[in-house]
Amino acid sequence: MFRKHKKDSRSGKCVEADILNQVANEFDIKTEAALKKFLTKHKCSAIQVVRNADKKLLAPCINCVPVVQALGV
Repeated sequence: MFRKHKKDSRSGKCVEADILNQVANEFDIKTEAALKKFLTKHKCSAIQVVRNADKKLLAPCINCVPVVQALGV
């Protein structure tokens, strides 16, 4: 998914990519549709990292936005 939506060279090195990859590998998920269904069923979010004292969620980078949107997470 990240290769398909790649906008710059950082693709695949973000926390969103890492989280989604871990979920897919751990639960042997092979398709975008299956990953979306799993994330929806289990009410998962790929946006969980905070980088400031206010503990605000950060927006995904330009590579992750289309993937996060496609998965609805």
